Amino acid sequence: MRETHRHELRKLRDYYAKNKKRVLTYLALSFVCFFATLLIIGFRIMYPYHLYISLPFLVATIMLLVRALLFRHKKVARSHIFAATKAFVVKYKVWIVSIILLGILGHIFLTLTPTDQYPFKGMTRVERSRMIEEDLESAAVIMDNLELVGDELLASPLLSKKELNVDEKRDLARMWNLFLSVAIESEKITDTHRYFNQISIFTSKRDHSESFMIAYSLYVKKFELFHKLIVRIGNNENIVKVLNDYSHVFDSKNSYDDVLNRFFSSDSMLRLNVGRLYIIALNIFNDENKLPESYSLLREQSVRSYSYLMKNIFNTTVHAAQKGSRDLEKNLYGTWFPVQKNVANIMGEVYVSKRHQKLITLGQIQVMKKVMQPGDVMVQRRNWYASNLGIPGFWAHAALYIGTISELEEYYREVFPVDGYSNLRDLLRDKYPKLWKEYTETDKNAYPFAVIEAKAPGVIVQSLEESARADYVAVLRPRLSKKDTLQALLRAFENFGKPYDYNFDFETRDELVCSELVYDAYLPSSNKGGLTFESELTAGRRIVSANIIAKKYADERAKDTREFDFVYFLDGDEKQGKAFVGNEESFVTSWSRPKYSWFLE
Repeated sequence: MRETHRHELRKLRDYYAKNKKRVLTYLALSFVCFFATLLIIGFRIMYPYHLYISLPFLVATIMLLVRALLFRHKKVARSHIFAATKAFVVKYKVWIVSIILLGILGHIFLTLTPTDQYPFKGMTRVERSRMIEEDLESAAVIMDNLELVGDELLASPLLSKKELNVDEKRDLARMWNLFLSVAIESEKITDTHRYFNQISIFTSKRDHSESFMIAYSLYVKKFELFHKLIVRIGNNENIVKVLNDYSHVFDSKNSYDDVLNRFFSSDSMLRLNVGRLYIIALNIFNDENKLPESYSLLREQSVRSYSYLMKNIFNTTVHAAQKGSRDLEKNLYGTWFPVQKNVANIMGEVYVSKRHQKLITLGQIQVMKKVMQPGDVMVQRRNWYASNLGIPGFWAHAALYIGTISELEEYYREVFPVDGYSNLRDLLRDKYPKLWKEYTETDKNAYPFAVIEAKAPGVIVQSLEESARADYVAVLRPRLSKKDTLQALLRAFENFGKPYDYNFDFETRDELVCSELVYDAYLPSSNKGGLTFESELTAGRRIVSANIIAKKYADERAKDTREFDFVYFLDGDEKQGKAFVGNEESFVTSWSRPKYSWFLE
């Protein structure tokens, strides 16, 4: 038998060796289709239909891969190895099916009757009964609170909006975190009473029934509210991003995704349905007159919640399919993202010119510095970098001028006190210790830090002398009060140390790109004035690029309501190999310059 297997393996090896070219061709085509799938997902080509467009390529990937590995499946089917495997399955099919069924039953048993903890161990019967009675009353109160905060969240018109401003995002996050806090409070009780099976129904019928009802009623109520929320939000990506942002209740991000995973879990469906059947069994087994009113109230509420879920079972199936498609996209993008990140980093380092010095000189930067003020916005460009290929428009980078610590303190002296602090140094030292530690240092050339910007690897402070070492730089000044620009800078300081956002997602703030740092700092809110920007759709994402910032000034320049003033422009000239002070007129048209206008100079 062993010799026969060896002979079969040799035949299979010879077969693939003989057809190596055709097998490798199919493998190569499979790789090309998979790469095309990742490109479509990663760059969201034809958004919002990118997932549907990518599916044929994904199917082709699988079919070509199978074709490569089983080039002639009939030949494989006639092989001895295949026949032996088939014979084994047929001979032991009863055992195989029995083992699979035992595994399924074991999983069901452990899901419904967990044994990893023993919360009632060591309690006397009286102590246990007293604790259950107290928890029964608490469960009724928490049930009301769940419904209250859940209804407030569900009734919010914010869940239907496609775009939210800063205050709206904060309001929605507040309601979401309040709902999560009550849900977590309910789990503190259900985490104990999910072990109700450890109380014998034969010797402690009442304790067993009440403990079960505490756990099940709160569990099914949460799932009713989860379902309503999932239906209410639908495919609104921006709302999902707000709910998935960092939650102080969870002490993590992606709390909404966690809710989705819990709701559509097979274990959850099992607990919900078996729990409803168990209620029927308890109704037969128990004497209604011997159970407290709070038990009856929880039971009635759980039956209503379960009935709601059953009536909406088709709706649940539709949303399960939508979640499946989102998970598929997320997994495909997770495969693509490291490629995108590495390519972006490489392109950021690739410089394709023999010219090693930037067109702007140190002397020009120091002259420009004399007219700059904290809160000024800079747009910048460096020619000959491969990374410019992926950035929309002429201007490729944005940064915030903050000045040195002494300049910042002097400029905002008249604004203080702020947030209970009498001076800026104390405020920065106490509220932004990591920034303060870095801000008080100098760069490698002993220049003081005076700029905050986002670049690989993240949000950092730089000296103006280092940041403005470019081929083109322009400075714009927001037409806002000192109080407002200070609040904008403090908002930027909150983002110090965050990683660079290779996903270019302007709806989240856990990672940021250069223009997103500026955009986020100057977003208007209830406690400060700000700037308004028109976003553009790039690779399926709404972004505000550095070029849009420059275009904003050009579009609003002649209006009394303009939000920027022009401050300074250092324009580059590739032919002459130097930069010169440009005027406002030349800056106004700069945003419309071709990316590679220097080829024409």
